[in-house]
Amino acid sequence: MKINLSPFYTVALLGLAYAPAACASYGNMRLEGLTFFLAVMLLYLWGVLLAIALVIGLGKRKVFVIAATAVTCVLVSLLIAVFGDGSATMHQRPLGGGGMFVVLLLATVPAMLVAPFLQLAWHARVYSTRLSVAVLFGAIAIVPVGSALHLLLQNRLENRALDQARALAPGQILPHVIASRHRAAGSWLSPYLWNEEAELKWIIIGISRLGFVESAAPLSADDTQALTLLVQLSTDTGNAHYTWMLEGKLFWDRLMGAATGERLAVAAGLTKDQARRFTENIFVPHADWLCTPLADPETGKAFDHVWTLLRSPESGYESDQYQKQFAAAIREKCGRSIGAL
Repeated sequence: MKINLSPFYTVALLGLAYAPAACASYGNMRLEGLTFFLAVMLLYLWGVLLAIALVIGLGKRKVFVIAATAVTCVLVSLLIAVFGDGSATMHQRPLGGGGMFVVLLLATVPAMLVAPFLQLAWHARVYSTRLSVAVLFGAIAIVPVGSALHLLLQNRLENRALDQARALAPGQILPHVIASRHRAAGSWLSPYLWNEEAELKWIIIGISRLGFVESAAPLSADDTQALTLLVQLSTDTGNAHYTWMLEGKLFWDRLMGAATGERLAVAAGLTKDQARRFTENIFVPHADWLCTPLADPETGKAFDHVWTLLRSPESGYESDQYQKQFAAAIREKCGRSIGAL
């Protein structure tokens, strides 16, 4: 997960970060955020052109200054008008590269408005006009440079959180999660540059690949509590997309920890969506975990129930594929059949 940002990739990431990441349904071809993205780019490109115009001395002409001020005001008004279209980008916490780009760009607007007037006024008084050019160029340069530094900072924090999580031993997860949460929440970087949710995201990703978590052996009570806490904290947040391994491990331990006659009841507590996620991410890649438990008839009924959950009339072909993957994995790893297609 180490990410080295070359200048080329930094520029590319800056563009992609506030490009319509939250593109809505492909079916109706709506591109939420596109107008906001275009407004941001127009304003930034105008700032670059304005700086170049001041370099060649166009700010010494009153007509140009009036026209330039009008264009800046129009572009800022356009950005304000479509600001709601970029709400997903600007409400993201911590701010992504695109959000930081917009914040820094808006901070340059006063320089765009003042610099042409400064050049005009100082030219009339026979003063050097280089300062006005330097002010605007400096402000424009800070936008991509500041955004790149923001991405580098986030990358460093992500790698730190990930590396620390990957180094955890059994029994260390819960105190690490608690300490990391408090540290991230109390940091001066929170909430705009880094926050508790971002810290937990990389902890979840790192923990999901720990050997004792990605194992059929049961977790300790403390580690089970830690995984449960992470899943609970991720509910209704973006981190819910990363907890599938933790949820699968918790379900596996709960199923295997139940008495033989109670395993069907545990499996019955799964929703169809949970069954599909566990099948794709746990049961298929780790089908060898199932070989011994499937020898027990009652446990076999529990997994037969999971298999039946993978089909629903509204899912059609996709759910057939989940069933086929599950059945194929059991045949390959355990040499036996499950369910019936």
